[in-house]
Amino acid sequence: QGGGDGDGGAVPVGQDVSVGSHCRDSETDNTLWLWRDGYLVPDTLEMASAEDSCESTESVKSKPAMFDADGLVVEQRFATSKDGTRIPY
Repeated sequence: QGGGDGDGGAVPVGQDVSVGSHCRDSETDNTLWLWRDGYLVPDTLEMASAEDSCESTESVKSKPAMFDADGLVVEQRFATSKDGTRIPY
């Protein structure tokens, strides 16, 4: 999936991307809608093309950022129980 800023690549931890093809004519183009949201990213609607596997995206609209996320990261950590089960937190 595209990175939203044209860099392509995988979706970072803490972000979700939904892909839809609503109200489109597959005979005319390969445009897809991407809905991106995450802990550090405001909800954003983007357009992408299936022709380049959504490597480049174009922002259509976005909710305003509620805080400055520069320098912040989202990490998934695990604790290990006595029986060896990894528990995410």
